[in-house]
Amino acid sequence: MLIAVWLKESYKNLPEDKLDLAIKYSKFDIKILTELQESLLPFLGQKVKKKSSSEGWFTDIQLHDFKDFIENSIEFLVKEEKVKEPTGEVKQRVNEFVLTLSSFDSKSQFAKIYYDLLWKLFGLSLGKDYVEIKEAVFGQVALSIVLSSEVRLENLIPYKLTFSPRCITSLRLSS
Repeated sequence: MLIAVWLKESYKNLPEDKLDLAIKYSKFDIKILTELQESLLPFLGQKVKKKSSSEGWFTDIQLHDFKDFIENSIEFLVKEEKVKEPTGEVKQRVNEFVLTLSSFDSKSQFAKIYYDLLWKLFGLSLGKDYVEIKEAVFGQVALSIVLSSEVRLENLIPYKLTFSPRCITSLRLSS
């Protein structure tokens, strides 16, 4: 995270005691730069009750408001990192599920069954030849399991997607 500050006033030739007061009561424009800027700006706007310009600048910010911007930005970024972690875990589990199922389905029998099932349940058509797109079919199956389960995202981490030839899919507590 980077914070850009636009100093609107010049503080040349001010003695130190007057410089402190001048800065304390000055207004600045600030811009917070991060890779999550598009989602951060609306969040900050709600938290600090200021709207950013179309270029992402917050205008007329006093020094005592800086703290709020910094704290709220950090809060947002920490929450985003907490979301990335389980999302990454879900992605990893889905990929493991797809690779495992693909390795067991050399004749594409599961792919045909799941493809037909996805079509019947959701009207989902991923392509004409289920053999060529079997990994996409298995990915949709894994996502359907995750989305239809009653397991909340933050509680999904201790669960592992597994399957056996008789029990096509299940969620099992990993050890």
